[in-house]
Amino acid sequence: MNQPSDQSQQISVHRDFTIDATNSVVNLRDIIGQVTNTINQIPVSPESEKSEIKELLKELQTAVDDPQLSEEEKKEVLEQIQSLAEAAQDPKNETMQKKAKKAVGFLKVISEGLEPAGKVVTTIKSIIPAILAFFGA
Repeated sequence: MNQPSDQSQQISVHRDFTIDATNSVVNLRDIIGQVTNTINQIPVSPESEKSEIKELLKELQTAVDDPQLSEEEKKEVLEQIQSLAEAAQDPKNETMQKKAKKAVGFLKVISEGLEPAGKVVTTIKSIIPAILAFFGA
């Protein structure tokens, strides 16, 4: 039996067919872990520009921990950081460059809808030029 703290959902469509949606909602901690793993997969060498992009993405990820942001806003920003981290693994690839530009565009749109003095907004505005330069935009 389900206890009050159990947030699973179960839908019985027919007597022999059941859909179980336990833990179907990805929580913020999981997204943060995925983003961190993707950032850490960016290959670097001491003289590599990739170490700079890695630091910029980590800085942006840290800025997401802003109490002014709703959980949904945090997820939206993290999804764009994830896209940038994936693109940074192969920044010379044209498809990855397009992916990065799209993510930057989304970050700009997201930041326009947030409190102007918020941590995420100021971080986005300060690092976007460096991110675009990294991808040759």
